[in-house]
Amino acid sequence: MSHEKPLGPMQSPSHPGAVVREDVLKEMRLTVTRAAELLGVNRSNLSQFLNERQDVTPELALKLEAGFGLEAGMLLRMQVSHNLAKARKRQAEIVAKVRRVEPVPG
Repeated sequence: MSHEKPLGPMQSPSHPGAVVREDVLKEMRLTVTRAAELLGVNRSNLSQFLNERQDVTPELALKLEAGFGLEAGMLLRMQVSHNLAKARKRQAEIVAKVRRVEPVPG
């Protein structure tokens, strides 16, 4: 079983929406509206993702891969890492009532 240390505040993984916003849309000088048109997605949903208020879905990851050459698996791994780092900040609260299950002697 892995006992990874939580990441420190300066090491929190980025939300994939921030990466797409900063490294793709800004670099390509695309508006959210134009990017949504190119990807065939709802502008509001794309905006929510880019502003880190919505997780990347497998479907959106595939569209970002097809449209901008971003690797879908990488985007999904980024999202999981980001979500886990956020949950780790609340770990004590999350696991407060969890009781450890001990293996039954064989």
